[in-house]
Amino acid sequence: MAEGLIVLHVAHRSNPYEVVLSPEATLADLQAQLENLTSVPPHMQKLLYKGKKAVSPEDSIHSAGLSNGLKISLLGNPEKAIKGLLEEEKEQKRREEIMKARAAKPRPQVRCDHQMHFTYSTSQTTGSKYWAYKACNKLQVSSYTVTAAPSKTPTRAGSLGPPRQ
Repeated sequence: MAEGLIVLHVAHRSNPYEVVLSPEATLADLQAQLENLTSVPPHMQKLLYKGKKAVSPEDSIHSAGLSNGLKISLLGNPEKAIKGLLEEEKEQKRREEIMKARAAKPRPQVRCDHQMHFTYSTSQTTGSKYWAYKACNKLQVSSYTVTAAPSKTPTRAGSLGPPRQ
């Protein structure tokens, strides 16, 4: 390795990186190299070393107190992670707005009119007689009416018992 170069050991999210810089390099140069290694943009980087925080990107490595073999902790999120968080936040807000809009809508009033038609019938196949009913249902919801088609085959009324054979 060339004489006079400074080797810095940087840890970001438990990943170690080794950065080699000249003593005349600035903190901006260090941040640019760290951006290439970690995808954390310089404006999102926080460098911690010797219990200090790097202040100005224009400071030289030497004047900032960085020396050969120094361990630096890099705090910051990659641009992709930030975009993902922003998208999740946007989706959460959209869902909250939908839920507020649903809560603000009045619930429709439902009324059901059942008309039961009982008939005494004779089975065409067996000739037996039984009571049967057809249901004609009308369901009114707010301002419109939905009519259910009556069943085509008569069904037995449970309280009248099974048909006689």
